[in-house]
Amino acid sequence: MSARSNRVSRRGFLKLAGIAGAAMVGIAAFPPGPEFSEAVAPGVLRVTRTYPRIKVARLSDLTEGNPLDFRYPLKEHGNFLVKLGAPARDGVGPDQDVVAFNYLCSHMGCPLNGT
Repeated sequence: MSARSNRVSRRGFLKLAGIAGAAMVGIAAFPPGPEFSEAVAPGVLRVTRTYPRIKVARLSDLTEGNPLDFRYPLKEHGNFLVKLGAPARDGVGPDQDVVAFNYLCSHMGCPLNGT
């Protein structure tokens, strides 16, 4: 094995330098800021907002399987609160079975309640 086999050619060095430079420019173009919470996918950041907490209903107002409509935080689109009767991911309440959903379809952007 010759001593030259461990060396990088000029062409290889220039390729590596170009790739490293492009990566550094790409990283510098999107600095993290306080308004971004986390990377959702490569090149996509999720922006989060905070809204004041309000009381939508008392747990005693909810009956299993009967949704309760409410409008918060945006008045344009309705939401519903429902007690499922079984624990749910991110559910609240003593049984972790109370969840809220928005009537706006996240896939098509149309209302699910027909209004």
